[in-house]
Amino acid sequence: MPAEARGHVRKLPSGLWQLRYYQDGKRRSGGAFPTKSEALNHYRGVVEPELRGQPIARRDLTLSELADVFLERHGKVRSLRTVRALSERLKRPLDRFGDVPLADLERMTDEVADFIAELPERWRHSVVLGVAVVRFAAATGLRPAEWAHVERRDVDPTRRVLTVRGTKTLRSRREVPLTAAALQALDAPTPRLDSPFVFAAKRGGPFDFENFRRRDWHDAIETAAIARPARIYDLRSTFISNALASGLTVFETARIAGTSTRMIEAHYGALLDSAHESLIERLEGLGH
Repeated sequence: MPAEARGHVRKLPSGLWQLRYYQDGKRRSGGAFPTKSEALNHYRGVVEPELRGQPIARRDLTLSELADVFLERHGKVRSLRTVRALSERLKRPLDRFGDVPLADLERMTDEVADFIAELPERWRHSVVLGVAVVRFAAATGLRPAEWAHVERRDVDPTRRVLTVRGTKTLRSRREVPLTAAALQALDAPTPRLDSPFVFAAKRGGPFDFENFRRRDWHDAIETAAIARPARIYDLRSTFISNALASGLTVFETARIAGTSTRMIEAHYGALLDSAHESLIERLEGLGH
């Protein structure tokens, strides 16, 4: 798929979010959605696969049928070893929920939670928690040392904000907005009474991302269905790139990421240059 076919959104006067993307050099509209996340999720789940000529994961599919689509897509870009490992990890959920339509599965939160609780400790901790960690890191842009130490007291689901503490100094604080994807990742781990950490290690301490990087990074990335970065820190770089591409300013992105505008400008200059068209559109909207 050409690099230009990338999803962008803009907020309409009605409050809805319009999805737009380029195809064959022409701008296309993918409809309007209640939230920005829903618009981008529609692009990734429906529009982008169509542009690639891939089958779409419809909501009337069963989990087994979705798994077949998932493995088929991965088989085109991943090694046979990776596809085999994914098939083995999917066996348990497919044995339990394989015949369930996706639309029904979305409402079976209690059943899914019970299923996760029944999984062997090693499988549950390394895979389920690892996938949640990867998705949370990709959705927030936090540094590994930051998301490894997230505590339940830091999460404000009502305001949809995470307070990141003590990154550069003991008293430093910053607030990071929580998208729907980030909130879902936070809800995935079963809360533990013996630990304040959301992503707690087996013994209750903060998540051991160094051990995770050595042992479970590859499997968690594949299972989370996220394009595999070369390094664990690339999840942060991907977040910053996506934030700039979606229209966030350098100042806003730097504030969320807990870094300086100078760093953003120095490392992501090419993306800022490509945002020229978006800047013109927003200036035109001022009505001058």
